Amino acid sequence: MSVNIAILNGRLGTEPKFTTHGSLSKCTFTVATNENWTDKASGEKKEKTDWHDVIVWGKQAEICSSHLSKGCEVLIEGKNRTSFWQNKDGKKEKTTEIEVTKIQFLKLGKSKDNGTPRPVIKPKQEQYKPQGYRRTDGLSQTVLRDSLQTIMQGVGAYA
Repeated sequence: MSVNIAILNGRLGTEPKFTTHGSLSKCTFTVATNENWTDKASGEKKEKTDWHDVIVWGKQAEICSSHLSKGCEVLIEGKNRTSFWQNKDGKKEKTTEIEVTKIQFLKLGKSKDNGTPRPVIKPKQEQYKPQGYRRTDGLSQTVLRDSLQTIMQGVGAYA
C-alpha cells in the first residue's frame, strides 16, 4: 500500500488565478512554507522557503478565488499530482502540484476591491475544514502529529 498525502501550512505567494473548463471551476496559486534552524557548526540562524504550486477544483475553487489573496495564510490537505507534456521545442516537461482535497483559511488578507480587511469566513466544516484541525493562538502541532501517526499506523498494518 502507498500513501499520497500532502499537508501544508503557509502563505499564498501569488494572487489566485480562477478559470473554468466547461462547467468545472479551477483555481491555482502558490503557497510558501518556511523552515528555520540554527547551524550547529556556526551557530548562525538559517531559513529556507519552499514554494508549492496548488490547484483547487469545483466549489472550493470558487470560494478560494473570491476570498483568498496574496499573503493569506492557509492550511491545505491534498495529494501530489504530476503532469507531463511537451513544450514548444518538443522537450518533455513535468510539473508537480498539490491538488487540494480540504482547505482552511487561517488568516485572510485585504480585499481586492478597496483594501479594507476581509470578513472572517466560516466555511461549512464538512466541506472545507479538515477534520481534527483546530486553531487557537497557533496551529496545533499535536493535532498534526497525531494525524500523521494514525496514517502511518494504518500504512504499517498493510506492510
